[in-house]
Amino acid sequence: MPPTSDLPLFQRCCAALVEHSRGAGLLLAALWLMLFNQLQVEWSINPQYSYGWLMPLLGFYLLYRRWEDRPKPESPNQSLYPIILQVSLATGLAFLLLPGRLVQEANPDWRLVSWWLAFCVLGLTLLALYRAGGSSWLRHFSFPFVFMLLAVPWPTVPEQAVIQNMMQSVTTVTVEALNWCGIFALQRGNLIELPGGVVGIDEACSGVRSFQSTLMAALFIGELSRLSWAKRLFLLVSGLVLAFLLNCLRAFSLAFFFTRSGSKSLEEWHDPAGYAILLISFGLLLLIAYKIAGPAPHPKSASPTNPPTEARFSGKWLAAMGLWLLFCEVGTRLWYLSHEQHQTSGRNWTLSWPQESETFQKREISEKVQTILRYNEGTQGLFRNPDGTVWNFFELVWYPGRISAQLTRSHSPEICLPAIGAAPVGEKSRESWTINSIPFTLDAYTFRQGPNDWYVFYVAWENSSSPRNDASTDNFYAYSAKFKAVWRGERNLGQKVLQLAASGYPDRQSAQFALKEYLTKSVIPE
Repeated sequence: MPPTSDLPLFQRCCAALVEHSRGAGLLLAALWLMLFNQLQVEWSINPQYSYGWLMPLLGFYLLYRRWEDRPKPESPNQSLYPIILQVSLATGLAFLLLPGRLVQEANPDWRLVSWWLAFCVLGLTLLALYRAGGSSWLRHFSFPFVFMLLAVPWPTVPEQAVIQNMMQSVTTVTVEALNWCGIFALQRGNLIELPGGVVGIDEACSGVRSFQSTLMAALFIGELSRLSWAKRLFLLVSGLVLAFLLNCLRAFSLAFFFTRSGSKSLEEWHDPAGYAILLISFGLLLLIAYKIAGPAPHPKSASPTNPPTEARFSGKWLAAMGLWLLFCEVGTRLWYLSHEQHQTSGRNWTLSWPQESETFQKREISEKVQTILRYNEGTQGLFRNPDGTVWNFFELVWYPGRISAQLTRSHSPEICLPAIGAAPVGEKSRESWTINSIPFTLDAYTFRQGPNDWYVFYVAWENSSSPRNDASTDNFYAYSAKFKAVWRGERNLGQKVLQLAASGYPDRQSAQFALKEYLTKSVIPE
């Protein structure tokens, strides 16, 4: 091999990366940082995933611990077919990063794309581990990287199923416990009706946040203690059971204090009680791990005579992969910037609320809702018509920005209304209307709360030159609209939500007819 100084500049750079053990490591760090940069938006706006900020630190700490007792690297299979398979997998996964970034930039709230990118990054990481040290390194180092996938938000459908079921379960257990203690309590959906008022079991009280945090803590403590897989499973199940029981205890305590001291005590103790159960559950997990750990295994140290693993990576391949990652990021940004220079804002609209009418009542939106949704403009009001029908509405506006789409879609009727004791009746329907030349896509629901049926209509509007609000039914439209936004180079658009709930009508169709008639008079194109 010629001396390094005799090589061309590009090959000298590649040789320097290889020689100093940094080429593959830098590429893996860049891959994971790219993924975390996309996930941090969800961590910032969704309290359920705020623990995601810890995941990179915890994951890399576990990786450091694994490095201290790494096994002697094995030579991977060097025959032709395994090499072709490895190259094909690495090339395919790297190629998929580009469409993933393009789609995610236009649809930052599409969690399936986050999982798409996460599996691409994990796959490339596992291939690099196998290439560096064979199957022994793959087994030894894979857990910290798999562990960091806990930072990826769950897909919306299973997440909401877990949230709703846990809120119902916590409410049921709390109501039973209160009645056993002689305190009259009645369950209405996720609400607890008490003699002094109503206490709601929301997402924070449901145990979902502590469920996810406990899942993270149990896996981290199990890895830190190097427990066997059977003991890790026992620790995980114990942690999830503890999280549920402690959240029931929290809900019971808050409801008990409410009956004694009123709503002021509820506001004072709500958040401290949540932090307390997290600390208690972590402490109990540590105690359980200590009890089941047994004698500590003798630590293994890395052999100083281990052959260098860097030589198994081609310097040219590392440089090409690094350039491809740079192209994915720079190319994605250039694609959208080039389109944004020529984009025109879509045709917007406003609603003319008859605030001078005696039947109209403007209401203040609660500080809690404002904190959760972080909208820029918001209006809430109530109409009481002479025929006995009632309309309750919200109109919320988000200015263009990276987090506007997530905030818009984070609380739809099927998420929020069950939390206040309203049960869905039948299936939702989707209607496409054109009102005063403005296209609307409207989701219609029926909810039952006590003896009353509420007909709820929901419009999520995007300020696009070709908005995603103008099509008919179904998932095909939803997915095709997401890809059309990529083709048009549209991202970070302004958003608007209009939600109206009507009661007093004989059926949903009658309420829809009245709504369409009202919107025809009130929608003002801009």
